[in-house]
Amino acid sequence: MNLLILPVLLVVFFVTSARGDRIIFVDGMELEGTVLRGGDMDVTVRVDRGKIRLLKSRVDRIELDVEGRVKEMEASDTAGFLELAKLCEEYNDEEGMVRCLAAASVNDDVPSDRVLQLAEIYERRGLKAPLRDTLARYLQLNPGRKDIQEKLEALEREEGKQAGRVTEPAEGAAAKTPDAGAEVGPQAGGQEGGEAAAGPGADGKAGGEQQPPEEAPAAQPAVAGGGGMPTAPEAVQEKPQVAGGERPQLEEGLETDANWQVQSWGNPAEFQMEDAGGPVKNLLARVSFTKTDKDKAAIRLDYRQDISKKKAIVFDVFNGSDRPVRLAVAVVTLPGWVYFESPMVTVSPQKWLAQRRIRLDSDKFKCEESKWEHNATIKNLDRTGQIIFLIYHDVAQGHVFLDNVRFVSTDETDAVGGGGAGSDTK
Repeated sequence: MNLLILPVLLVVFFVTSARGDRIIFVDGMELEGTVLRGGDMDVTVRVDRGKIRLLKSRVDRIELDVEGRVKEMEASDTAGFLELAKLCEEYNDEEGMVRCLAAASVNDDVPSDRVLQLAEIYERRGLKAPLRDTLARYLQLNPGRKDIQEKLEALEREEGKQAGRVTEPAEGAAAKTPDAGAEVGPQAGGQEGGEAAAGPGADGKAGGEQQPPEEAPAAQPAVAGGGGMPTAPEAVQEKPQVAGGERPQLEEGLETDANWQVQSWGNPAEFQMEDAGGPVKNLLARVSFTKTDKDKAAIRLDYRQDISKKKAIVFDVFNGSDRPVRLAVAVVTLPGWVYFESPMVTVSPQKWLAQRRIRLDSDKFKCEESKWEHNATIKNLDRTGQIIFLIYHDVAQGHVFLDNVRFVSTDETDAVGGGGAGSDTK
């Protein structure tokens, strides 16, 4: 039976229905199936024997089985979630629409306007916590929206006041200048020839800490046992096989470098290496942080390398806090120790974000030259000086784990999953 416009009686007596959405007719009779789309005059429904079209004039209302349909969808099916959200909107199921938009918003191919649509619903309902997280997600996709950034900052300041804390604005016009002879900000020594003053010290190593400008999203199981160690994402659980019963060692990334340093211009933090345990040795970098009057904690690695042939930096991150945190990566290049910071990636509480990729050729970085707007590209990648991970948070105490931190080439990028801030932007 293929795309027939059937009167109610024929539908009821001759069409065997598939359970799911409920179509209630004006005479009280019902049909169950899967609503595919609605038109001005009819509604297309999938039933056991095919597809049928029902005259809208004979339909009283439609109750979508959003929960059942969502369970059957792949988490990465952005288009499917958005199509179902559109149906929910058409048939006045706002709860279903919120659920579908939220499911789509975590995917990297979601249109930013649909994320904004979700934020508008949260704002109308007065739901501040999900509104904050959704605005942060929108800014990952559209970092140039100043009005959205200001709205997010206002929410964070309000939350800080309610918690008895003072939260600084998320984006200042300029970096704070440290005391002379102390730590170097990204705007200090920013001129050509400033490398000697802002960069290497007397020992010839990379320069002092780089002070950035003041600134204000398939998860794996969270914490295993009582020790706070997260269960690694599937991408990390691929274990090499060795003979003799020895405990094999996973290939580690930059997170195991012993030279990471906590930056004193951020919130107090502690950096340490921890073994994830299990039959395979896998070291994770744990960054624990405490909230003060700053909006972020940061760690820095002096990294004098030519990464001009690398396409992206890739990493796994686990948020062990009880609220979302946002993570950004900064690259500092020479000459001049010029600071470039990526848009932020939101990491949900007690969740892994696996194989997050930040494209180095993206035009979504911010720097002094761009007036701290996210519309700049990184200059002089052949003379990289430092790598900085920034953890923006509003929790009193929290921690994140970093794993598999590495730079990848063009070929490797194609094979890496995820996709992060600026991951699809040239």
